[in-house]
Amino acid sequence: MNSRKIIVNLAPADTKKKVPEFNKNTLEVLRGPLEDGIVTISRVNATLTYPCNFMFVASMNPCPCGFYGSKEKECTCSENAISKYMGKISGPLLDRIEEFKCN
Repeated sequence: MNSRKIIVNLAPADTKKKVPEFNKNTLEVLRGPLEDGIVTISRVNATLTYPCNFMFVASMNPCPCGFYGSKEKECTCSENAISKYMGKISGPLLDRIEEFKCN
């Protein structure tokens, strides 16, 4: 079997999409490879399984306006808006992401 390194980019290069802006089902599909280290591709005539070891790099704001917890500017989001924004990413997926905050 020939193995190649493949770069997967969900967003066009000129876009700076945050994780909650992606379709929730698209994000959930990443859980399997993150957990199991394999990816399975199924088609009509065959099902193939490949090893899959990758680094998931993503960004998101703490809230829709981006200023929740900021000392520079006050957040204008309601608690409901923040909950809805954070709810776009499942807990199991968040558990597999190491958090790094930039200030």
